[in-house]
Amino acid sequence: MNFSMKYIYMILVVGVVVVLSIISLTLIHKVSEEERGYLKAGIIKEARAHFDSMVVSRRWNALHGGIFVNKKDGMEPNPYLKNNIKLDADGNTMIKINPAWMTRQLSELSNKTGSYYYKITSLKPINPNNKADVFESKALNYFETHKNDKFYYEFDSKFNFMGSLETEPSCLECHSYQGYDIGDIRGGIRVSVPTELYNSSMEIIAKQERDSYLVVLFISLVLILLLLSLIRLIYRYKSQREELKVKDDLLIRAECISHFGYWRLDFKDNTLIWSDELYNIFELDKNKFEPSYELFLECAHPDDKEMVMQAYTNSLEDRAPYEITHRLKMSDGPIKYVREKCETIFSEDGTPVESMGTVQDITELQTAHNNILKKDEIILVQSRHAAMGEMISMIAHQWRQPISVIAMNANNILADIELDLLNPDNLQEISEDIIYQTQELSKTIDDFKDFFKPNRDVENVFLKDIISDALNIIGKSLESNNIEMTLDIDESIEIKTFSRELMQVIINIIKNSKEALIEKKIVSKQIVIQLKKLQKSTELSISDNAGGINSDIMDKIFHPYFTTKNEKNGTGLGLYMCKTIVEKHLNGVLSISNTDEGACFKISLPNENIND
Repeated sequence: MNFSMKYIYMILVVGVVVVLSIISLTLIHKVSEEERGYLKAGIIKEARAHFDSMVVSRRWNALHGGIFVNKKDGMEPNPYLKNNIKLDADGNTMIKINPAWMTRQLSELSNKTGSYYYKITSLKPINPNNKADVFESKALNYFETHKNDKFYYEFDSKFNFMGSLETEPSCLECHSYQGYDIGDIRGGIRVSVPTELYNSSMEIIAKQERDSYLVVLFISLVLILLLLSLIRLIYRYKSQREELKVKDDLLIRAECISHFGYWRLDFKDNTLIWSDELYNIFELDKNKFEPSYELFLECAHPDDKEMVMQAYTNSLEDRAPYEITHRLKMSDGPIKYVREKCETIFSEDGTPVESMGTVQDITELQTAHNNILKKDEIILVQSRHAAMGEMISMIAHQWRQPISVIAMNANNILADIELDLLNPDNLQEISEDIIYQTQELSKTIDDFKDFFKPNRDVENVFLKDIISDALNIIGKSLESNNIEMTLDIDESIEIKTFSRELMQVIINIIKNSKEALIEKKIVSKQIVIQLKKLQKSTELSISDNAGGINSDIMDKIFHPYFTTKNEKNGTGLGLYMCKTIVEKHLNGVLSISNTDEGACFKISLPNENIND
């Protein structure tokens, strides 16, 4: 590069950066204009929705030929409407409300209470109060000259919007004498929308655009300075370029495989080259060690040496690249994890010519992965402990009534003995009742023992049986809290799954609904379970009438350790484990949404697991 070429390159660099800056600024402006367009479209859509709502209510009124309301309710008749008063069967004065009068009444009521403004108007109004103002006259005249346009709007202190009203058959009852025909534009409804939020958003977009301009200009300036400095460095080290060319070629080839430490084995002269980074990974002094295959293997962990040797041997036999992850045993004790890649170039006759490989130190990544696994194991253990505590609580609910009955029967026997009133028949009846109650206790033990029984085998089960088993465990707890359980299930659905894990999920969700119903003191507590088979999935939903979940925490409820309960009543692991079980073990999806009455948990399981 001669002296003149240096400045030519500098001019080219500056020119390219300037062009790129102009393109970037243009794109930023275009994006900002699109965002402004989206905001404008949004406020237009909002105003049109208000207009459409008014039109629908008018059409409903017209569909019924107007409606009559009792005059004693304070409603005054429309002075411009004929036949606007009649008497009902009881002699009450009834006032007719036609579409126009209803629209005006609704507008006046809304204008008093809200920040939106509504008005029905016309260039030839029957009611002088409906006379058009400046904006309304402009909009109505616009409709007269633009027959195909149905809407007109302007921005002012508010967003002023008007939709045109076409003459319909029901309109001729009042407006025929004005010369209107069906389809004529006889007026419009004005909707004025507050623009504070719109203006604020526009200001934010303008600020973002200005900030983006400054960032692009700053980056362009920095880039120009950096590139100019780079050109000067290239010129300064021109004399060293030929010396570095061979190493640059090696670096380019190594970078095609990876961006980490690399090695190269030349089979022609049996030479092995290591990059400096490879010495750093192996924690070896480049000045003291010569690279060799034996030294490479010596750095590998003793338990992984065979894997490393076999991987390379197989790659030569198969003539295919390989990638493995293995450990390194450092001289001072610590273990590193590395990811190794290698590919070999072969001659036409299949003889290996050159092998090149990379070694990446992934110790931090592997450590983080191991920590995540340990964390998941801890969470799983904590979840199981929490579930065991909850099961013990449920057992207490199940046992409370049988134990009370047994105690009462025992007291009755003792009382009869003390009063010398012991009757063999009565004693037999009490004994049989005690036996029945102890059988109930034993059945409870069996139910909970089956719940905790390890079962990692996939099995074919009817979903109704899993639901029934879950209710056998938690049912008494629901009854004692006066919670009504409603089932709407297809009993024919059979699925191949981990039944105990699915039952754990069902119990946990029902328990959460129960606690929400109790906490919010719902008078008529209800939980509904629905089961149905869809085209591609089977859907199990559990919903309650506890009022739902706040939107600001909806996206957090499946996070580990997140709970809205106090520390005594919740660990924040139940729903996290439910989602883990459904989505990682059962290949399904667990989601939540709010209904009109409460929360709804939905479990979707793929139909390929269903026996059709």
